Amino acid sequence: MLKAGRRFVVAFALVFSATGLGFAGDYLFLSPAYLSATKAVISEANERAPLYFRDPPEALARYDNAQHRLYEDVTRVQRAQFFKKVSAETVSEVKDAAFADALNGFKDAINAMSEAADQPLQKLLPSYAEWSRMETRVVKAGLEQRLSAYQTRFGPESEPINVLELLISQKWLPGDEAGPAPWEPILRVEAVGITTRGSGLTSTIQTGMNYYFLDGKPPKPLQWLTVSNHVGVAAMLQYLDKPGVLELRGRPSFGVIVHLDRKEIGVAWDDANDRLHLTLGYAFQFVPMLM
Repeated sequence: MLKAGRRFVVAFALVFSATGLGFAGDYLFLSPAYLSATKAVISEANERAPLYFRDPPEALARYDNAQHRLYEDVTRVQRAQFFKKVSAETVSEVKDAAFADALNGFKDAINAMSEAADQPLQKLLPSYAEWSRMETRVVKAGLEQRLSAYQTRFGPESEPINVLELLISQKWLPGDEAGPAPWEPILRVEAVGITTRGSGLTSTIQTGMNYYFLDGKPPKPLQWLTVSNHVGVAAMLQYLDKPGVLELRGRPSFGVIVHLDRKEIGVAWDDANDRLHLTLGYAFQFVPMLM
């Protein structure tokens, strides 16, 4: 499946490099940093468009259509990343032909704005220079490696994230033009786990970090444990006096939980019984962006 996706990427890149549109085959839309920079340029351009597209009257409408198409494409791809829906199939279905078309339309529109204002884009739109430099750097980064890395980090085998984890990732772990960052924060409440205490069900509060194998090659010992995507370690808080789903009452029990792909295994110390209790779980968040 991944090989098929890679074959598609290489073929698509060759076609567009032959036509002089090399950037179109380079999957700019997979870079979170580039997508955010694109939105920054759109925002600045939107503030200035009414001033420079007054004549003819339909000029502003043409600009608005161009920026709207690009903004919608960027938002769609960001949503796919946030909800961990990036896969080789997704890339093949979306391609970036539509994104490239919207991007070119927006660039034509802001170039027209630059002519109307009689100012270079770097001066007219302060964020334009960095956006342009970033595009150049993204295009130079390894194409196949980047596709595989994004699929690992944002694909269906990765863990769902909530809004806190998302904000931390965007602020401090954004990755760069070569690909996403391998680290992802764990800061969540997982409602359902299996424990060796009481009713057998428990909820856990976790804080820690996941590490994704972006090159697709976990160490051999982890491969023996069937790990192929990521590992993680988190401090764990449970309430084992009266364990149950979202039962957070009584004396707290602290422990450590290990993530092996989306499987979880942990131990917590139960003061009441002076012993360790085992916890098994599966990385799942009922409302990934809100919990």
